[in-house]
Amino acid sequence: MNINMLSEYYSYLNNKSKRLFCKKMKIDYLDINSIFTMLVEVRNLCAHNSPLYNNIESNLSNNMTKKLMTNHILTTEDDMKGLFSVLICFKFVLKNETFREIYKKVKKELRHLIRKIGLNYKNEIMNALNFPKNFHLILKRNWKEL
Repeated sequence: MNINMLSEYYSYLNNKSKRLFCKKMKIDYLDINSIFTMLVEVRNLCAHNSPLYNNIESNLSNNMTKKLMTNHILTTEDDMKGLFSVLICFKFVLKNETFREIYKKVKKELRHLIRKIGLNYKNEIMNALNFPKNFHLILKRNWKEL
């Protein structure tokens, strides 16, 4: 089952079942729709071979943004946009081992991109992808239980 199908099935559930699903997934009921919206958007961009770096228009929910900022995980609302926010969604919905695998692949691709374009442009690349300077520390923290 892909993320589009899961999102659609979720939309057909009654509120009680939605809350039960969120509880089982350990995701706040107020956040799940924005997570689905973002992940479906990313899936569709990937399926159509579109670049991710400036095409992600979805944002994290206000509830999730507030929790992440209150707990000093993120510092500005700009941290919650673009490709970096997709990794945040992955961190919420994936098992730790699966997230670590994806995180390692993303780091490897970022290193490859920076080597290819040039170390002098590292900050510009990271800013274009909306990665904060301390993204390694943010993504290594255990904040799934917020």
